[in-house]
Amino acid sequence: MEKRNYTLNRSKRKSLSIKITEDAALIVSAPMRMPVSEVERFVASKEQWIQRHIALAQKRWEARRALSSQIDDATCIRLKTEAETALRTRTAFFAAQMGVTPKSVRIGGARSRWGSCSADNRINYSWFVVFGGEELIDYLVVHELAHIRYHDHSEHFWALVESVLPDYRVRRKKLKALAVPLENTIPNQ
Repeated sequence: MEKRNYTLNRSKRKSLSIKITEDAALIVSAPMRMPVSEVERFVASKEQWIQRHIALAQKRWEARRALSSQIDDATCIRLKTEAETALRTRTAFFAAQMGVTPKSVRIGGARSRWGSCSADNRINYSWFVVFGGEELIDYLVVHELAHIRYHDHSEHFWALVESVLPDYRVRRKKLKALAVPLENTIPNQ
């Protein structure tokens, strides 16, 4: 296996950690006196996680770059259409699976939140979630549909989300990570 490139930061910490930056670079933090061989073993043991997260970071990076440099009306229309199709299709699929029915589904360009479910079960999504791919679209859809049953973030709400998406915590973190870079680079539409 080829040795992975990374930046090594040493500090008075007691454990190892890895981080993928916005531009898909790998940073490893290690205790001051830890041998490089131990750091290398740690990085090698996390290779699958690293590959997944670098791919996600690269996708976000490319989306931000494309948006900030050359977004045009045709691109926006195509992306909005993709988002609308994906969100409506996945909403119908998961609504049937969860036994809930939204009063309406609207896809807009909200920049402050990915989605919402009103007290009367009207669901709103931001089309910008399309940049997160199917995994994050599914999380958003299941999250908002769960609000039809529980209009809060109680234990029952999260248990319902988890019953549909057992890995929802990972998806939730990815969606939060996607939010910060996109809100700073997407032009107003």
